[in-house]
Amino acid sequence: MSLVRASAVVTLVLSLGANAFFAQALSRRSVPPEQPAASDEGAPPAEAPAPAAPAIRPPASGQARGSVAAATAGPVNLQEVRCAAQLASMEESMAQKSEALRGVLPPEPLFARGQSNPDAQRLLAPIVAQVVARAGATGQPTLECKDVACKLVFTAPASIDDDAWDQALATSAEFQAWSQQFTLGPVTPAGEAATKQKLVQRSLFFKLNGPRAVAAQGALVPGNGGR
Repeated sequence: MSLVRASAVVTLVLSLGANAFFAQALSRRSVPPEQPAASDEGAPPAEAPAPAAPAIRPPASGQARGSVAAATAGPVNLQEVRCAAQLASMEESMAQKSEALRGVLPPEPLFARGQSNPDAQRLLAPIVAQVVARAGATGQPTLECKDVACKLVFTAPASIDDDAWDQALATSAEFQAWSQQFTLGPVTPAGEAATKQKLVQRSLFFKLNGPRAVAAQGALVPGNGGR
């Protein structure tokens, strides 16, 4: 080997060694320093912070009512349909029985349970007033009708007893045309007339069941009368 070639080989070897040294130094500089070991190996690891709980807002009043309605509402089942049908049948049966009861109840309890019937009152007031006046009543009587029963209050001499009033009403064609069932109520003192004759106040209950009352039943009986 010549001297020149030997010098070249030595120079190459030194260059390669220098490059390797610089490369190793650069690699050590790029590695981050190691974290120091924990001083207390038995200490528990630090807990991670808990996530913030979401805020809970009360529902609006409309939403709350909607939720309750949605929870309670549901489809109508077969049992509810049957109950509704039974209830309708019972109401119809009661209405029929009540209608039949109106035909047998006496005038006074029928009047007490009924509702006002102003049509019958306007029609019959002059008729019954004329009937009791001819029988001896004094002053202007008052008439009130409820359902198909009426109450007449009038003043008359105390000398006219129940039998006389029964006879007068039973033989009056005008009164019998409208009513064939009546009862006399209690008698209360009403002072004295100008002639010093003692007066009493009387009440008469009667039911509209005469021939003319039956013929005019549609006009006399109100649609919303008591049952």
